[in-house]
Amino acid sequence: MSEIAVMAAPVLHDGLEKHSGRDYWMSIDVLGGSDVASILSETTGRSITFSPKTHEDLDALVSAPGSTLEPWYAEGGTDFMRQVANRQIGYFGIIRDDVPYVLGRPALTFREWATENKEKFAVIVSNE
Repeated sequence: MSEIAVMAAPVLHDGLEKHSGRDYWMSIDVLGGSDVASILSETTGRSITFSPKTHEDLDALVSAPGSTLEPWYAEGGTDFMRQVANRQIGYFGIIRDDVPYVLGRPALTFREWATENKEKFAVIVSNE
């Protein structure tokens, strides 16, 4: 089960009295795409690569003939991606771990989570 689901259960169970207005972060790792691919390669024993795309690539994809995305929605996504790439949005590198407050235990690192779920990744990769 994902850490997000594990966090959601007590928040939903405990309700508004404990969690209203809270902004929970689950960020004990700050990883780039290459980091994630490397960890998944190590845990699955398969070669998983990362091929970064730019906001221009996304814009070309969503504006191509036959795209079924609403233009306003696609523009929001490409603008968000542009702002992240240009470092106009800086909170992606923040490490703030609220998992202990909600769950009473340390959060899993991405490597720990990937190791726990390596059989699931193996099934996904073998179906490609």
